[in-house]
Amino acid sequence: MTETGTTVSPSDQRLLTGLPAATAARASPSHPAPPTITDEERGTTAVEAYGNLPEASAQICRLLAALPPAQWDIDTAVAVCGLSRQETVGQLETLCDAGLAQRQGQHPVRGDLYGFHDDVRRRARVHAEAEETNQSHIRALACWLDWMLATTSSAERLLMPWRRMLSRDLSGVPAPAPFTDEDGALAWLQTHQGDLELAVYAAEDRRWLPLVWQLVHAAGPLFQRLPPLELWRNLHERGLKAARACGHQEAERELLTTGASVLRGLRDVTEAARWASLAFDSAEATADQRSKAQALYELGLCHDADGRAEPAIALLSDAISVWEGPPISDQHGAALCRLALGSISLEAARAEPALDHLRRAVWELTGVGDRFNAARAQARRGLAHAQLGHHERAISLLSEALDSFIAMDSPPQQARVLAALGETTVRQGNWRDARDYFQQARIVFERFDALAADQIMRRLRTLESPLPNVLEGRG
Repeated sequence: MTETGTTVSPSDQRLLTGLPAATAARASPSHPAPPTITDEERGTTAVEAYGNLPEASAQICRLLAALPPAQWDIDTAVAVCGLSRQETVGQLETLCDAGLAQRQGQHPVRGDLYGFHDDVRRRARVHAEAEETNQSHIRALACWLDWMLATTSSAERLLMPWRRMLSRDLSGVPAPAPFTDEDGALAWLQTHQGDLELAVYAAEDRRWLPLVWQLVHAAGPLFQRLPPLELWRNLHERGLKAARACGHQEAERELLTTGASVLRGLRDVTEAARWASLAFDSAEATADQRSKAQALYELGLCHDADGRAEPAIALLSDAISVWEGPPISDQHGAALCRLALGSISLEAARAEPALDHLRRAVWELTGVGDRFNAARAQARRGLAHAQLGHHERAISLLSEALDSFIAMDSPPQQARVLAALGETTVRQGNWRDARDYFQQARIVFERFDALAADQIMRRLRTLESPLPNVLEGRG
């Protein structure tokens, strides 16, 4: 791989690293066995069933057992088995009819789901290590990781086309992504969130370090839109360590800035600022203007989160100058800075300057196809109108933003806008609607932010003291 300074190809490097080890322990549990069948009885039955399989089906059983997830869909099996979809389905049916695999229902996004009992899976792995003298089970794992990386990267390109695209080290040509639009890409990422985590662990276990940071980097749309943030922090720390070990400074800077956003979301502003400062120093040393602008943006948001508005405004203004200047000329990055400047003006109750920033941010973000951040800017426009006493206009803009976040399935932003709608209707004197909005916000917040849910509950009890500013999930 050229990124790490070695001449070993990605596929050869993966095959030199040994047999499956710790990854199996991290796989999610399969469905529990019926209580009327003991493990010993099932194990005996599995041995007999496995012995009666045609060799092609036995090999498919061994290959699927090499995967970290305990459950897989047909797309996953096709990527690993190297067969056509029709042939793969036929092999899965053979395994199910033999009592080795299980049909585990249908998923609205993933389709038919399959899995092994834990004891069948263990025995299939033993057979794989004993019988796959050509290490095809290691290649099966590599194929799965390739497919996860390629498909996650396809989703990234659809959801964040303005983002810097870094190298992707693939050992083959994975199957096409099973989606063609933004909604399908986000749905795929959401439903494969657990598999993505397992993929990072599996690549780390094998010391396939380029895959570790590339998987984490490609999952950027998930980090932006969905909790849990603690998981994102964990994966960023692993990805950052891998990028450093590979000597890939550009990837390191990217992960430092996106990681800073995650840390701010976890309210660890000091650590977030440290990560952003490291990215800035590296960008300065290498004359990387794009990374410099990203680092300035994150540093500005960190200062704002820490209550230091003036240095935040200065840093964000500097970031705009870098984004808009040569050689970048990046409208999207500048628009995000204007969104942040509008939010800072809102915090200072300066609604008119906020509207100036936010109108332009909505226009520019919509122009580059960033529906998510355009909706964030639209919500803040609603808040600015609420500060000016334009309640009907505020409710209209906030409702429009809420519809967008519901369509994009972003619970954190939905909750924040619902809380803002509650506060706006309180100002109108519409107590009944306000309580409904706050109740909805509390229910959504309870899924990912207990502190914010508690704040909403206290607001519901009193409706007399000002609501803590939960809308500002900065970044």
